[in-house]
Amino acid sequence: MVLSVGDYDPDEPEGSKKPSSQYLSRKDFRWIVLILIVVGIAAMPVCKGMADQRDKLVCATNIKAVYGAMMLYAVQNDDRLPPLYHVGDNGAPMIEDGKPLVWASLLGSYMTRRADFFCPAADDDERMPALGDDGRKRADIELAFGMYLPMGGQPHMLLESQATTALIVETSNNGARGTFNPVPFLDLSGNVVPFDGFMVGYDDSNFSFTKETQWVTRLALRDVTDGKSLSSATPRHGAGIHVIYVDGHLGKLFGSDARIKNEYPDIVGKWRDH
Repeated sequence: MVLSVGDYDPDEPEGSKKPSSQYLSRKDFRWIVLILIVVGIAAMPVCKGMADQRDKLVCATNIKAVYGAMMLYAVQNDDRLPPLYHVGDNGAPMIEDGKPLVWASLLGSYMTRRADFFCPAADDDERMPALGDDGRKRADIELAFGMYLPMGGQPHMLLESQATTALIVETSNNGARGTFNPVPFLDLSGNVVPFDGFMVGYDDSNFSFTKETQWVTRLALRDVTDGKSLSSATPRHGAGIHVIYVDGHLGKLFGSDARIKNEYPDIVGKWRDH
């Protein structure tokens, strides 16, 4: 029998075991890769949950900053909230440079630099582009929050039940992700104006409620086919969407909260009109 140099070491003590290789075998490598894949798959829901929680926190921070900017605007404008939008033909938003000028466009100079007008959990098509103006230069914005229709231009200190009246809510633009938007704005030719996420409107009007009004629209409640299914809609964050009431406190809304309590000529509850 012929021995190789690697098979025999004359200095090795008798009965000692041959040292194992310092290198990984292919089998060991495959096991390590398999374990890493399994751990990675198991960690994915945790990572997604952490990312969702981060987005939710940023969204809440931003909507509170928007409210603060709105109150600063009101202080300098006879305690009145900003108007909803610059009105164009047929009552639709006027388009300038391909974007509308809306209530958020007036708040740029009042916003903290660490906040913005969007929610990171909103898909790109849910956010609405709008003209911006920070007082020094115009910087376009992405908007994922809407102002409740009857609040535009109102003297907020005179509004009733401020702690239970909605002011700013998470919205979705132009019916994206299956959000409830039965009455889009139309131009004089009857074409849809693709900018409406700046406003929470009604299911039968963009201008005022009627005896037949039942729901508010454009909330970030996804996968809705019609008003009747709003109660089972999927909120943007899963556990509700953010709303800020006139008094400034933060709350959550679910699909069932989109229904208004119509006691014509008044609305009661969170969607009251005065």
